[in-house]
Amino acid sequence: MSDGADYDVKRCGKCAAWIPSSATMCAYCGTSEPDAPPVRPKGSVISVRHGFSVTNALILANAVYFAFSLFVQWRATPNGAPLQWALTGTGLREGLSYPGAYRHAEVMEGHEWWRVLCATFLHYGGIHILMNMLALKQLGGLAESLFGPAKFLTVYVVSGACSALAVSVWYAGVRGLPANEIPGLVGASGAVFGVAGLLIAYLLRAGTERGRAMGFAIGKNILFMLAVGLVVPFISQVGHVGGLLPGLLFGMTLRSEFTGRARPATKSAWPRAAFLCAAAVVASLLAGAWHAHLSLSGGN
Repeated sequence: MSDGADYDVKRCGKCAAWIPSSATMCAYCGTSEPDAPPVRPKGSVISVRHGFSVTNALILANAVYFAFSLFVQWRATPNGAPLQWALTGTGLREGLSYPGAYRHAEVMEGHEWWRVLCATFLHYGGIHILMNMLALKQLGGLAESLFGPAKFLTVYVVSGACSALAVSVWYAGVRGLPANEIPGLVGASGAVFGVAGLLIAYLLRAGTERGRAMGFAIGKNILFMLAVGLVVPFISQVGHVGGLLPGLLFGMTLRSEFTGRARPATKSAWPRAAFLCAAAVVASLLAGAWHAHLSLSGGN
């Protein structure tokens, strides 16, 4: 809360505004039953109002694209070691490169822009994707419940893109490395770090006492992960920090919803931003899948 007060809040069952937990009437929509469960409206089954979870959709998309990367590797090297690819990612070269691992040269030339987002849906083995999806389930579920699916998806996608582009900014722009020496990048951890940054900054700034404690705990975990990245060579610290920073920025600038509802203009802007982000993700994954098909068939 902006004034530092400490009281519990709840969401109105009708309009979802934040109101004091002891309130028996919502000051925003006027309902006298704010604790009643919301009436499920008729409409498309695939909708937020019908329980659709963006967090679960992202986990599913990551799992499907990971399976696709294993299929691509099997097509490229039929006599390889599928179990090894699936568990540790060892030897998973074409399975990452063809569908869209982030590579500085290809992206900066403008021909393979889709790698910026495809890279966040590719993983270096089963252990890698399992760890990222567990973190996404916990942090993403919390962020989606606090901010809604539109804000959560926008922060996730923007943070993931910034995570990949940070590789080019740091290695090419700051360190001046030639293109052939700039490491690639795969994994959803940059996007997950962005969601963590959103939660840390927002909960410490506008949360209740319990919320601030939760934000502090998430912050300690993130610092621990960054410390681990200093001693584990294959972890991309640049990607993690590149995703964390935009998440922190979002968290510091989002208007507090513990004390009021968003302005109508803001409410309409976030769904539009989320739609554009979702469209960019779908277009990127389709482009990555098509590129993998052409690469396997010798057309690229």
